[in-house]
Amino acid sequence: MAFTDAKITEWKKKKDSKAVFDNTASIKSLLEKVKDDTKFITYIKGKDTQIDSLSKLIEKKDPVEVIKLITRYTEYNKLAAEDQKKKKQQLV
Repeated sequence: MAFTDAKITEWKKKKDSKAVFDNTASIKSLLEKVKDDTKFITYIKGKDTQIDSLSKLIEKKDPVEVIKLITRYTEYNKLAAEDQKKKKQQLV
């Protein structure tokens, strides 16, 4: 995975005072939730066809965008099937 100490330092420089970036463990935990999730990879491919792995997402996107994508994806997947259907209808 492309989430190295150098990448952490780079993200902290870009953080714009966002407290979530100060806690490396929380970022790693968030990444662990989706690192082997093939549905997440399909989800991010739908957002940008040039990104076909978590590593490429981390390399190419801004830290805030990466965290938002993962958070939205994981929160959506926690919803019951009926709630997911409602959420999709609201977005369309």
